[in-house]
Amino acid sequence: MLRRLLSTAAALGILAEAVAFCGLLFALRSSTREYSISMGGRPTSETVFVLGAALCLLGAFLLAIAAFLLVSTFRPALARPGRVLLIASMPLHWLLMVVGGLLISWWWFGALFVVFVLSLGVLVTQPPRVPRSRRPVGVAEERVA
Repeated sequence: MLRRLLSTAAALGILAEAVAFCGLLFALRSSTREYSISMGGRPTSETVFVLGAALCLLGAFLLAIAAFLLVSTFRPALARPGRVLLIASMPLHWLLMVVGGLLISWWWFGALFVVFVLSLGVLVTQPPRVPRSRRPVGVAEERVA
C-alpha cells in the first residue's frame, strides 16, 4: 500500500516537473530577465536558461523512464533495470535541484526536492527479491514418507 502510494506520488511529481519545465520554456518566450526577477531569482542570460531547461528535460525524461520501469507491475522483470536507472539518475536530479535553485528560485529547488525524496521513498519501499526454489519446502519430505 505504502509502495503504491509513494509510486503514484513520485509519478505525479515527475509530471509536475515536466509541467515546470514547460513553464520555464514559456517564460523564455517572454523577457528572461523579468521572469527571473519576478520569481525571486537572479537575473541570468537566456543561454543559461536554455541550458537549465535542457538539463531539466533530461532529468525528467530519465526519472520518467525509471518510474515506468520501477512501477511496472505487469512486467516484474523490468523492475530491476528501473531501479538501476533510478539510482543512476539521482546525482543528475540533485544537480538539477541545486542549479535550478541557484539560477531560478527557491520554489524550483523545493519542487525538485519533493520529487527527489519521493523517488528515494520508492527505492526504500521496494521489497527485497527472494529467489524462489522450483519446489515448495516440504514436497520432498512428503514423497519420501
